[in-house]
Amino acid sequence: MRGSDGYGKTWLEADNGPKRLDIITDIEDAGKYMRSRFARNGKVPKVAVIGGSYGGYSSLIAMTMFAGTYDAGVSIVGISNLLTFLQNTAPYRRHCGSQSTEIRRRTLRRCGNCRRSPISTG
Repeated sequence: MRGSDGYGKTWLEADNGPKRLDIITDIEDAGKYMRSRFARNGKVPKVAVIGGSYGGYSSLIAMTMFAGTYDAGVSIVGISNLLTFLQNTAPYRRHCGSQSTEIRRRTLRRCGNCRRSPISTG
């Protein structure tokens, strides 16, 4: 996924700022690719997703927004609400966009996990 380390600085920074929510299309694309690439004799494979912290958040996105693409998933200490995470996290992590709090809140609310999670009321 864009933003992952180990693939160079450009790739690591590929989801910073205005491109932050593009990670969501990567999650869907990865699941679709796995299903089509590894299908055998007309049988589509089962696809699971797992991640921790921000990867756990991505797993939650995969399981809620793309449930037909993913058959199972595990979120290990995944962020279930980005709004409350940013409000309660350490100050050094609050750089997640230099926008005003209200602009950041509106941007994050467009994200499916913020709309779908029953615990997201921020």
